[in-house]
Amino acid sequence: MPDLAPLRRGRAAPAGGRLRLRGARAAAVVAMCVAGACGPAARAGDVAFRALRATVKVSAGDRGGSGFLVALPGGDETAPRTLLVTAAHAFEDRPAPACTVTFRARGGADGYERRDVRLPLRDGNRPLWVRHPTADVAAIGIAPPADAEVEPFARDDVADAGRIESGVVRAGRGVWVACYPAQLETHSSGWPVLRHGTIASHPLLPVTAAATFLVDYSHFGGDSGSAVVVDADGRPVVAGVVVGMKRQTDRVKSPFEERTMHTPLDLAVAVHPVLVGETIDAWRAAHR
Repeated sequence: MPDLAPLRRGRAAPAGGRLRLRGARAAAVVAMCVAGACGPAARAGDVAFRALRATVKVSAGDRGGSGFLVALPGGDETAPRTLLVTAAHAFEDRPAPACTVTFRARGGADGYERRDVRLPLRDGNRPLWVRHPTADVAAIGIAPPADAEVEPFARDDVADAGRIESGVVRAGRGVWVACYPAQLETHSSGWPVLRHGTIASHPLLPVTAAATFLVDYSHFGGDSGSAVVVDADGRPVVAGVVVGMKRQTDRVKSPFEERTMHTPLDLAVAVHPVLVGETIDAWRAAHR
């Protein structure tokens, strides 16, 4: 039977070397030309471009993964705030008190420059993030650099049950996933890889029976925390968060050797968008 493997933060590709991926996964690592996507010709309503701009790299030491930003509007007594949303295991697997979040800014000879921000994860033993009680998704406040080339999703961009019932989010719908497989970047400033896939699960309601669902795309370790983004007539809709992969496990035993082989099925596991929204709302309620 296929098993579930969390997409643990990928290790960096060897310096000066190539990241080797077999079969269909090799072609999937080819990203869109960032210089072209971010040039004057890019449209404000381009959902693939929005997915790129909302995505950041989350790393600590030689391990890294993906996350995305969500903007929360201010209220009568609160200022506007920005959240980093990612897989909960991205923070729980790290004993370090902080991680590095990589942004991009215009400038330099290559057109963009790197902006690395140190993000505290703990105050002593107290986590600074909010985790969903049952789902592998977490949110934490962050202040992007003033010159960062980012465009966070709005809270309303995260799909609710109504968008599933209306068919905006459904099986067979194409999705964009901007991510950092094995910490791979498409530009020295830290732009992510852009991938395309399809929602592969039905039904998606009720949430209690579909807390996670499958996305058919060629993935790799380090994709955890990526937003699954649907193009809804030019508007981005966050349909989930990638947290794991499906794989076939085979065990071979001989008198002198025992081997365990894991074969990826190119099926990512994503947390249901309603649970993602609940996590964001829980962070907001805890920081009023």
